[in-house]
Amino acid sequence: MSINILRANLNQDYEKSFRNALNNANIEYSNVLLFSTDEDKKDYIISIVDSISDAMPWNTLANVIINWVNSGKEREVIFTHADNKIFYAKGYSASDVSKMLSSCVNITIISDKGKIE
Repeated sequence: MSINILRANLNQDYEKSFRNALNNANIEYSNVLLFSTDEDKKDYIISIVDSISDAMPWNTLANVIINWVNSGKEREVIFTHADNKIFYAKGYSASDVSKMLSSCVNITIISDKGKIE
């Protein structure tokens, strides 16, 4: 049995819409506490954890990511793998994203800062 931990970095401008997308797909996550002296910076990190890696809902999470990216202008998700290679979700199918997620250690959710959701 292996433990799979995937962290997602969320900016305050769009963290609510991404959390809503995860909630609507019944994907569990937990908050990671951040400590900062910058009062204006309100970024969030969440952990999407599963105790059995083969059972992780990669297809469901991939669909959430692709739907979230496609539902708004200027949205993007960046995948970081353990070897620090990065990939962008835009242009990939949900099945491609699902394969990428299984070896990711971090995803970063980015969007047009001009539009707060």
